[in-house]
Amino acid sequence: MSAADEIRRRIAAAGRIPFREFMACALYGPGGYYVRPEATTGSCGDFSTSSDVSPAFGRRVAVQVAEIHRLAGGGPWTLAELGPGRGLLAADMLDGLAVHAPDSLRALVRLLLVETSPSLGERVRARLAAHPAAPRDLRIEPAL
Repeated sequence: MSAADEIRRRIAAAGRIPFREFMACALYGPGGYYVRPEATTGSCGDFSTSSDVSPAFGRRVAVQVAEIHRLAGGGPWTLAELGPGRGLLAADMLDGLAVHAPDSLRALVRLLLVETSPSLGERVRARLAAHPAAPRDLRIEPAL
């Protein structure tokens, strides 16, 4: 079933549906934009993010996150990313921590990624589970 078919079915059943429901179905429902197996971002996708272009952004963000971690006392911490897509930003941040802030990387106990798309969640899990700097506690959740 396509996203359009599902939207039509819901409208037929309810008469009207809220815009929020329409968008959730169009993006994440059966056949929705972000659940398609083909690429949605990057050079083969419909748009690019900074992480698609270069790892520099994620590595610089890691330096800032490490600074905050240090100022907060340097204890165990969780890195969370909302909408990680293919996991490029998280991977770049782990690389940046490994090079510029190894103490912060050692204190990282959990990587929490919130991804509503099951297909993207599996892709990001595969990418980051194989990353040498990923913490043992790698969680991918559909919502907070």
